[in-house]
Amino acid sequence: MPTKSDRHHEYRYGAARGIIAETAERFGLLPQEITGCQRSRRLSAARRVIARYLYERGFSLREIGWELGGRHHSTILALLRTDRRPT
Repeated sequence: MPTKSDRHHEYRYGAARGIIAETAERFGLLPQEITGCQRSRRLSAARRVIARYLYERGFSLREIGWELGGRHHSTILALLRTDRRPT
């Protein structure tokens, strides 16, 4: 029987997959493209939006990297740094 922690884990990562799917649709992409290895500007922009959203909701850099196709946490950190908005 799944524990409360297991259910939370499934909900959390199910939510991440939903965000990836929604963002892919808005950018005219497939979720598989976002989690794939290509590096076009449009894909990077979509990944940046997803990374910012998940980070603001408490996902760790490692967790975000995992959801975005197994990327290293330093790659996610670089994405977040390029997303800085002017003050």
